[in-house]
Amino acid sequence: MKWGRVRAVRWAGASIVFQGAMHSLNAVHRIGDQVAEPILLHKKVTQAAARKKVGELLEHVGLPAARADAYPHELSGGQRQRVMIAMALACDPRLIIADEPTTALDVMIQAQILRLIEQLVSGQDLGLMMISHDLAVLSDTCDRLAVMYAGRVVEEGPATQVYENARHPYGKALSAAFPRIGDPASRFAPRGLPGDPPDPSALPHGLYRSSRAARSPWTPARRRTRPCGRRARTTARPASTRAPRSRRSPRRRPRRRSARRDPEHP
Repeated sequence: MKWGRVRAVRWAGASIVFQGAMHSLNAVHRIGDQVAEPILLHKKVTQAAARKKVGELLEHVGLPAARADAYPHELSGGQRQRVMIAMALACDPRLIIADEPTTALDVMIQAQILRLIEQLVSGQDLGLMMISHDLAVLSDTCDRLAVMYAGRVVEEGPATQVYENARHPYGKALSAAFPRIGDPASRFAPRGLPGDPPDPSALPHGLYRSSRAARSPWTPARRRTRPCGRRARTTARPASTRAPRSRRSPRRRPRRRSARRDPEHP
């Protein structure tokens, strides 16, 4: 996609609500100027019309219009997140991408932001794509869930079904990470995936088996090669049939031949 097409689509066709509002907003510019920037760029309106639109957007997300003259550090975390939502709605996009919109917010502010997003999506007929590790929030806000592991979608379906009956180990771990009130198993026996995520440039074979996923009895870590016609075929021996190292025959080392000395040439 060319740069001109990217500028035409960004904020007008699709907008984004970034994860950290404090780091996304410019600390040396006022809130109103930052919200008005995409309006002036795409709508081609006057400064007075853009200023009026900014006041309407701030009131639409639950902030007074006078907050347009404030700087980002003068707002709370929830207010800054509301400003990011107002900026995303500035040019009437068809799609909003919310990347962890409730990060670093307390439970009450998080619920307010989620209800605000739901009202805006249903009231203005917008498409919403949320990115988060909290499956409880996604199942309550979105219609469908897609679980990604190692850069690929490994599970997809209705939000409630994926959250309650996840089949992939990573989806199960994400679902179990949310504590359930009244369930002592989720409180005293937290579950997770051991190890580290696999390297995306060298993914293992199969259903992304690694140190974090359940391994099958056929372990591809140690292999043996046997001849098969003109080509060598590599097969894997199951871990349960391998003999311990103490029972294996010791490796034979080649004998060293001593060099013969010529008496005439010492």
